[in-house]
Amino acid sequence: MTSNMNAMPEAMQGEFMALLFAYCLAPQDHDLSKIASEFAAKHNMNLKPLKKTIQHTFELVSHAVQENLSPRDFIEQLSRAGMELAPAKLFASHWETHRPALLQRVHQALVMSTSFVKLTWKLGITAATNHMPELGTVFVQLSFHMDKGKPELETETIELSVDNFYLFLANMEALQAHMLFLKR
Repeated sequence: MTSNMNAMPEAMQGEFMALLFAYCLAPQDHDLSKIASEFAAKHNMNLKPLKKTIQHTFELVSHAVQENLSPRDFIEQLSRAGMELAPAKLFASHWETHRPALLQRVHQALVMSTSFVKLTWKLGITAATNHMPELGTVFVQLSFHMDKGKPELETETIELSVDNFYLFLANMEALQAHMLFLKR
């Protein structure tokens, strides 16, 4: 898939890398399918090979983060993957700029590694409150059961209004769409 990067003009490569690193640094702030579709439309590209290039590029960046590669080692990795020297150097310059932030994100994720085990939910109606207008309000109680590496599961419980619950579901659907986009 690095051959697709080799075929891009230098300005296009820079734009592509900037978009990918922006996504890597803050995936919650970006819609990957929208970014890919807009990039493909702007440059008259077929979306399917672009998705494969994105996926392969994420794999290369992921490996570089895991191995904490220096820019020179990253260039060697890209060259072994089939990328020409000029785009590899450009990519390595982006890598060098964003490497500290990416490594920090990975470190935070490792410290906070949690396995989601199950979710339970209950519907409820407010029966007693100091605020009369809230009496009889419907809410959803979500219990997240998580394995945080301790002998027993930890449970986090939140209560959401029905509106907030639907917003939560919409966010979960968006996350699922991102995952499916990368899988295809």
